[in-house]
Amino acid sequence: MSQRFPQSNTSPEITPRIGRGLFATASFDTGDDVLHIDSPFLAVLETDRLDDTCAGCFGTRYFEKVGDVKLRSCSACQVPKYCDKTCQIKDWNLGHRLECAIFKALKPRILPINARAVLRVLLRMSAPPKFAYSPEELGLFHQLESHIDQIRDQNAPAWERITLSSMAVKHYSGTNIELEKILEFSAKLDVNSFNLTTAVYDRIGVYMHPYAAIMNHDCDYNSVVGFDGSEMYVKAIRPIKQGEQIFISYVDTTNRFPVRNKELLERYYFTCRCKKCLDDEKHPLSVPDVVADAFALLDSKSASYECDQLRGTITNLTDISWSLLEQPLVAIVDEYIATLISENEIESAISAAALRYLHIDPGLYPEAHSLRVVHAWVLAKLAIHASTLSPLLVLKVLGGATDGVVYQEDVSVNAMFIAWSVLKKLVTGEGESCVVPGLKETIRRAYTHVHEELRKQGTNLWEMNDTIDVEWAKIDRAATSIVGERAIKTVKSPLLL
Repeated sequence: MSQRFPQSNTSPEITPRIGRGLFATASFDTGDDVLHIDSPFLAVLETDRLDDTCAGCFGTRYFEKVGDVKLRSCSACQVPKYCDKTCQIKDWNLGHRLECAIFKALKPRILPINARAVLRVLLRMSAPPKFAYSPEELGLFHQLESHIDQIRDQNAPAWERITLSSMAVKHYSGTNIELEKILEFSAKLDVNSFNLTTAVYDRIGVYMHPYAAIMNHDCDYNSVVGFDGSEMYVKAIRPIKQGEQIFISYVDTTNRFPVRNKELLERYYFTCRCKKCLDDEKHPLSVPDVVADAFALLDSKSASYECDQLRGTITNLTDISWSLLEQPLVAIVDEYIATLISENEIESAISAAALRYLHIDPGLYPEAHSLRVVHAWVLAKLAIHASTLSPLLVLKVLGGATDGVVYQEDVSVNAMFIAWSVLKKLVTGEGESCVVPGLKETIRRAYTHVHEELRKQGTNLWEMNDTIDVEWAKIDRAATSIVGERAIKTVKSPLLL
C-alpha cells in the first residue's frame, strides 16, 4: 500500500554509527519495492525543462514518444506546462494553486528552481488542510538535518544561492515567517533533496520527501532510487534481510575514493567510512598524467564534446592499460556514446554501446541494477533505429597491423536480431529488474513489436540461437576494436551471450 506518507515494510530508527536510518521490517528479494511514494512532498522542474516537460506527469504521459510534444501553458501565469487538464489539476492540487498568482505577478521573470522549491514548501505549510502537508510529513521534515552552519562556513557558493533564494521567497510570498526560518528550510532542501529524473535517469528537476530523506548512504549500497513521473521507487538490488538497514548511494560509486569523499563532504557534509572507502583509502591508485587529463576533460563539463577527442582519450587510457572498470574511462565511454548519438553516428554508437553492455556494465553492476538495464535499453533502441534505416547494420572493425598501420574492416550485422536478443533478456529478467514500471512497460512493448516484425518476415527466432550468436560475435569484434583486445582481457566478467 502506498500513500502520500508511505506505509511500507520499513521503519526509521536511530543507529549509533550514523544516526537516523531506514530499516527493513520484512525481507526483500532483488527487484522488490523497498519504498514507493506516489505523491511527493516536493517535485519541481528545472527552469530549462519548464518548456518541454509536463509539470503534472513529468513526462510519463509521453515517455519515449518520438517528435514534438504539444504542451499547453498555465493560462494565468504561463510558467508550468501540461499535457492536458488532468495533469494541470494534479499540479494545481500539489501546490500550483498557491504559487500561480506570484508567478503571474513576476512575469516575464521566472524564479530559479531553488526559489520555486522553497516557495512551494512554504506555501503548502500554511495552506488549507486539503492542500497542506500532513502532520506526519511536517513532523519528519522538521526533524531533518539542515547543516546550515556547515553550509555557511564551508560552502560559500551554496550559502549565497540559499540566501538569495530565501530572500526572494520572503519578498515575493509576503509571508510573516522570519528569514532565518526560511533559510533553514532552504538548507534542508539543499541537503536532503534528490535529483528528479526520468525513467532513464535524465535529470529534470528536484524531488524531496522527508521519509525518503532518512535513507543513509553507503558506497556498497543495497537499493537504488528511480522515478516514474512524480512517483518515487526504491528497489532492492540484492536480497535484504529483515532488520537490515536500507542504504542508497548519494554519489556515483564507480568514482575513486578521493572523488567520492570530496563530493560527499562538499554536498552532504560527512566523510564516508564504509568498508569500500576504508579499503580504497588503504590502497590508493596512482594517477598518471593521461588519467589526470581525462579527469580534466570530464570536469570541464563541455556541452559539446567532440567524438575524435573522446575516442582519442579512450585510446590514451587503454594504451597505458587503464582498466575499463575504472574511472575516468567509464565516464568517457558514456560521453562517447552520448556524443555519437547526438551527431547521428548510429553505427559507431551501437559499437560503443555494445562495448558498455558486454564488457563494462557486467563488471560494475549486478544484473538487476537500474543503470545496467537502462544501458541495455539504449543499445536495443539504437539497434531498432538502425533496422529502420537498413536491414543490415555495417559496423567498422579497427585494428593495428604488424607494421603499425591501422586497418579497417566492415562487418554486416542484423540489427533486429541484436535488438530482439537484448529485449528478450530484459523481459525475461524483468521480475528482478530495478527500473520503474513505466520503463518496464516500454521495454515490453518494444519486445512485442520487434518479435512481431521478425515473425512477419518468416523468422523462427526460437530455432536461431546459433545465428544470433554469430551476429553477437560480429558486434563484439566491433566493440572490442574501440579499446583493443588487451583491454577486454583485463575485465574479469564479460557478459556471455
